[in-house]
Amino acid sequence: MIPRRKIRYYKQLVFDVFKMLFRRKINQGKYIKEFEKLFSNYIGVKRAISTSSGRVAYGLILDALELPDGAEVILPSYTYKEIFNITKDKGFKIKLVDVDPLNFNIDISLLKGAITNKTKVIVATHIFGIPCNIKDIISLADENGIIVIEDCAHSLGSDIDDRKTGGFGKASFFSFESTKILNTFGGGVITTNDDEIFFRINSKLSYSYGNYFKVLTKIVITILESLLLETFLNCFLFAALRSTKLKAFLNLIYFSSHNKIRPLVVRLSNLQSLIGIRQLRLVDEKNIKRKEAVKVYRKYLDKRLHIPRVGNGVNNVYYYFIAVLPDDFSMKISDFRDSLSRKGIDIGIMDEMTDNLHFIDKSSESFHITEKIYRRGFQLPLYDRISEEEIIKVSQIVNTQLKY
Repeated sequence: MIPRRKIRYYKQLVFDVFKMLFRRKINQGKYIKEFEKLFSNYIGVKRAISTSSGRVAYGLILDALELPDGAEVILPSYTYKEIFNITKDKGFKIKLVDVDPLNFNIDISLLKGAITNKTKVIVATHIFGIPCNIKDIISLADENGIIVIEDCAHSLGSDIDDRKTGGFGKASFFSFESTKILNTFGGGVITTNDDEIFFRINSKLSYSYGNYFKVLTKIVITILESLLLETFLNCFLFAALRSTKLKAFLNLIYFSSHNKIRPLVVRLSNLQSLIGIRQLRLVDEKNIKRKEAVKVYRKYLDKRLHIPRVGNGVNNVYYYFIAVLPDDFSMKISDFRDSLSRKGIDIGIMDEMTDNLHFIDKSSESFHITEKIYRRGFQLPLYDRISEEEIIKVSQIVNTQLKY
């Protein structure tokens, strides 16, 4: 079975874990500030604040903005559901905007019509590592006195005209979960050039550090997951995922175990910061390898598949490599996935990639592009060590299936 993703490691990981254990420096230590400084330099901003997760980072940004009651926040209709839930839990009104069929990010032409006098924030998501039209969004926001928050959970390393994503908005947030471009086994970072936002957030996190047991548990569980996915046992796992009931049960176990060990509103631990330092040095190199793999995909995949595009001056990364089934292909995406699974290819579909927020919002508006991508899009196998032979095999099987 060729999995759709693999967890990122580096050679010194186990040594670093035991070193920090021996020194009793799991939670607090010099690496936290060092990582934050290196990260801010990499993005090209004044400030970086580490947190326990990307979602915590987003919530902290919203709090720091001190928005008025009833403020309106605009979100793309195709993004992670927790962004919707956090915004709603903070008491803000949410307005969804459909996405651009070319890059799957918020549609700037529709965004203009969505702005009202209550709009205070636009969340500009760089979905799957493809930068959105952030310059136009910033310009539109400035004209209307609106704050832009960049969602960079997928886009670490991407840039527009040599300026990194995460350096455009009033504040931005990144995620470092185990499948992300940089993996610190949970965690996130806020970046900003705004001193006031920095001091408000930093004051909440100055003396807050994660529980060392939770950090180590997260690492152990993630390594066990990786071993499961990369051994013969993965055949049994993927077979189980073809059953709706078994898939629901496995998802319940997975999210339950991770939610129990996910820290609250705290800073990234010293150990995780050291892991971040090790991996930050490798981000650009890893992203280049993934782009080279996508070039092979583009060469061999059926040209009827719709693959998102990037604009001039945009250097994207591939957190996920997504394709959308052609309109004249009648098979349901779930049947398509099951067929590929039986042939040894694992693909992600629907909420395994990201969420259609219309399902949560339940408004009367239509989000046609989001609906199409959600219903007909799929995530192809892509990871740092995928071989050209594996890519060709995946492409050939996908192409053959499209003929039915």
